[in-house]
Amino acid sequence: MTLTVRFPEKQSLYIATMIFNGPARIAGDTCEYDYLLYTSRGKELRYCSDFSNTTIIEPEFNGSSRNFTLQFVSSAADNATDIGFNMTLSAFDVSIKPFPDAKY
Repeated sequence: MTLTVRFPEKQSLYIATMIFNGPARIAGDTCEYDYLLYTSRGKELRYCSDFSNTTIIEPEFNGSSRNFTLQFVSSAADNATDIGFNMTLSAFDVSIKPFPDAKY
């Protein structure tokens, strides 16, 4: 299962926040067979074991269209049972917008 999030090109300043609420656990301590793979800017990071209350912040300040992905990888080879995870994903446009002309 893969979740892909894309920052649109027209919005230049975005921040996405992913919070893994507890319980968030994937079997194993080595991230060899079962893991959550986070990919951003060509780099990969694996999450396994207990990653409850982990927060990932993904900013984009260059106005470029860009993706980041979360992929759940699981293999029956380890004979383990994954608990799973509960995640909250929020994204905000943080570009500076001028205040409307004030009328006094």
